[in-house]
Amino acid sequence: ELSTLWRQGRYDAESLQGEDYWRFTMICQQAFWSFSAQYKLYSAGMLGEEDWRESESLIHWALRGKGIRYWWEQGGRAGANVHFAAYIDREISKNSVRAVRVTSASPSQQKADGNAQPHHS
Repeated sequence: ELSTLWRQGRYDAESLQGEDYWRFTMICQQAFWSFSAQYKLYSAGMLGEEDWRESESLIHWALRGKGIRYWWEQGGRAGANVHFAAYIDREISKNSVRAVRVTSASPSQQKADGNAQPHHS
């Protein structure tokens, strides 16, 4: 299951072995390609402030996973353009992101703990 792989990898990518690690890296790469495109559009003035804030909240949510940060350090950065890589590095260094733990708590409890995926209305 990809959802199980995503949760496990987001929490602890180092624990993934073989094909599971490679599948996780491909999920991350796809997400960060999208984040990079949104960053580029915002930087060029082609994505509005409200849309960028929504994108940025997803980026921060992703970066709260220590497995995502591990993936970034182990090679994710190498696939990004220099400007987007610098942005992600700044966001990580700001300590505006913190590690999450995998939980089976209800969505409302996850939100209270800061572990919930952003909700879009």
